[in-house]
Amino acid sequence: MPSMYAVARQQCFSPFAKVDNMLTVRRAMQNDAREIARVQVETWRVAYVDIVPQAFRDALDVDGRAAKWEEWTRHDDTYTFVAENADGVFGFVSGGALRDGVHVAEKNYDSEIYTLYVAPAAQGRGAGRQLMRALAQHLLEHGLKRPVVWALEENPWCAFYERLGGRRVAQKMIEIGGKQLSDIAFGWDDIGSLLR
Repeated sequence: MPSMYAVARQQCFSPFAKVDNMLTVRRAMQNDAREIARVQVETWRVAYVDIVPQAFRDALDVDGRAAKWEEWTRHDDTYTFVAENADGVFGFVSGGALRDGVHVAEKNYDSEIYTLYVAPAAQGRGAGRQLMRALAQHLLEHGLKRPVVWALEENPWCAFYERLGGRRVAQKMIEIGGKQLSDIAFGWDDIGSLLR
């Protein structure tokens, strides 16, 4: 059984039917891959309406994503945590060492939050903050203290990163589904703000 973190138990609304279930944040396991993929695909299809082309969103495949997540959860250098309640997994975060050596490494950022997704029905209720806290604690335990996260500039949840103390530190253009999109890096000079 994976170890639990200090953030493990808190009242939270269910993204499914029940209202008051306990929220648990724990390290992801390989058998969580399908649920992680389901949350990721569901969130992409809702969050990026009018941002990412419809054809790209329609082509997202839970089975294909699940295969990728089975592989990624085996890697010791990628830290993935899930948020779950009695109904199952409804959010996840992953991160590790900095992957972008061009735009932010020169600014001395050493780690990256690769993904953060919470099922649409569960957003705005604290699970994202708890997931970020669990990952930040794990990064700090591995000597990583200055993370960044990349988010599409048009993503309405960019303000979430700013509320957690992240500030815009870089910008790049990326292509998704044939469309050029602005990607913004939010950085934390002190990981401590994510632990509060």
